[in-house]
Amino acid sequence: MELGFTPGQEITVTARSPFNDPIAVSVRGTIIALRKSEAECIKIN
Repeated sequence: MELGFTPGQEITVTARSPFNDPIAVSVRGTIIALRKSEAECIKIN
């Protein structure tokens, strides 16, 4: 949540590395790199 991943926020995948780890996502206008294990912790409805 400290990085801006809060309920209701739109998240967009902006880039993927060749083996999909890490990926870059955009949330609240900021691009954040996440490892696959971290990205799996994000709930999507």
